[in-house]
Amino acid sequence: MARVRGSWSSSLASGFVFLLGCSGPLPVKYVETSTGGGGNVTSGTGGTSKGGSSSTSDSGIPDFGPLGAACSSDNDCTEGLICLGASGHTLGDYGPPSGFCTEGCHKDADCASFDGASCVQLLPDDASTSYCAPPCTLGDDVACGNRADVACWPLSLFGSTTGRACVPTCNSDEQCPSGTTCDAAFNLCSKTAQGGGQALGTSCDPQQSLDTCNSGFCLELDDGSGVCSAYCRRGTFPQCGGDEQTSLCAWVPDGDQAAGAADIGFCALRCRCDANCNDPRLRCEARSDLTGAYPGICSASAGPADTDCSLQ
Repeated sequence: MARVRGSWSSSLASGFVFLLGCSGPLPVKYVETSTGGGGNVTSGTGGTSKGGSSSTSDSGIPDFGPLGAACSSDNDCTEGLICLGASGHTLGDYGPPSGFCTEGCHKDADCASFDGASCVQLLPDDASTSYCAPPCTLGDDVACGNRADVACWPLSLFGSTTGRACVPTCNSDEQCPSGTTCDAAFNLCSKTAQGGGQALGTSCDPQQSLDTCNSGFCLELDDGSGVCSAYCRRGTFPQCGGDEQTSLCAWVPDGDQAAGAADIGFCALRCRCDANCNDPRLRCEARSDLTGAYPGICSASAGPADTDCSLQ
């Protein structure tokens, strides 16, 4: 069974990535293509079909079948699946945006009736939140049914097996039902999402709790210090608690440099100069694919200081 969310820290270094152990966090590295595929998404149904069958809808978006489909009640799900997020099937205070057709599990074998599906623990250290999730492929811009609120996550397994799965992932409050907000710590909709704390891009202590950062969690730098970040779906906008002119889903797990719009990433601040970065150790690194008032990303790379904040 894989764990994909929780009170992890992750290592971000100047061009190098450090693995922190099989039960630890996803290591990250900055990606050159930082715009996440342009953000062209729809609210497709997602899922994976039994027996390995799949098809393509008239819109060109893959129709994967029942597992992972959006839903508002159990009646919207087929193959005996439940609607996670609907009344009676919530994750305590949390729920997937737009619902998620699935079934409970204890191990991957419990999901074997759906080809390639994995048993994913949606909340850390809570086995009761383990559910089947459909598979996906890195770099597939329409993976997971092209749902704007479901992302393709790499699975951090306790054994040697690796893979990816489609997991509910809200990116902004706009994706959540009325009366709830997107809790950036778990990327699920919540009535009591955490508030306050340190803003995206500020210094933090990776050994402290999630409450340290209001943006999600503390991303560990190579010197053992940290910076506040959050998970995000690269091709969904708005993302990272703001508009695309001020923050961006700009980092991805190690090895995911080919990440596409549907893949998971990590939030970073956009900038014009170093002064725009909330953490004085970060440098504003200009990106050729970014335009507007903030054409750079606050990065841990050891670049030269950039003190020119003027608009040219």
